[in-house]
Amino acid sequence: EQVLTQEHTAEEIRNYTGSFCGFVLLAEAVYDLAALAGRLQAQGIGVLPADSAQAVMQDLMLDVPGALVTISLFTVPVPEHETEAAAQYARWDGAQTVAQSHKAHLMIAVMPDRMSAADAGRLYCTIMAAALDDAGALAVYTSGSVMEPSQFCARTAGDDPQLLVENLVVIRTYTRPGGNCGYTIGMDAFGKDELEVRDCAESIETIAHVLKQCVLHILDADSPSGWYLTVTIDGRQWEGRRKDGVMVEGHSLQLCMQAESHI
Repeated sequence: EQVLTQEHTAEEIRNYTGSFCGFVLLAEAVYDLAALAGRLQAQGIGVLPADSAQAVMQDLMLDVPGALVTISLFTVPVPEHETEAAAQYARWDGAQTVAQSHKAHLMIAVMPDRMSAADAGRLYCTIMAAALDDAGALAVYTSGSVMEPSQFCARTAGDDPQLLVENLVVIRTYTRPGGNCGYTIGMDAFGKDELEVRDCAESIETIAHVLKQCVLHILDADSPSGWYLTVTIDGRQWEGRRKDGVMVEGHSLQLCMQAESHI
């Protein structure tokens, strides 16, 4: 396979915007957006005045310097059965039931201008957690996964350095005849290539661990997206080279293990 060393394509540049968009799944086609506005304001997040002509509030626009932030209520399920497909990969038992039974959803979008992607991601998690503080909120659907509310909120609280990875980057693994494989979903929101491991002799658990550690390394360092990466994990060096994506759109950094480090 040819190793790609060129810059991102025009399409990738459009997609790698550092924006975050996801959904809160709702049990009923109603939601108290005014109460959500109050919860956000109590956390110091400004809310622009609603149009007084609206009979029923359907949208909120937040007053956040350096970013455009919107919350919209849709009184229908997420279209195209997206949530049902994503729930197959979820790590909690209620995901499929929630995906099939939800009646409406909130769409939350954070589109930074002068704000860093990491700060935008943290803001996005904070707003999601505030939106989940409602009796009708069932789950979060983001980065191709359906997430359990209490776990999402627990990871958002405090100053957990792994917040961005646990809530916003999903790691999937699979096996095929050539070996074990894995890939990430969500790195593009940070302006980075997704990561992939292909046909590896290591266990599924090891691949998931390596992908997570590589994500932490890239996001902590906020290293620019390049065509080559080396990182040492548990004493072993892994190398990533930019190639055409297999399980992801566009390009990906495809990782393989190098000779064991003796450092």
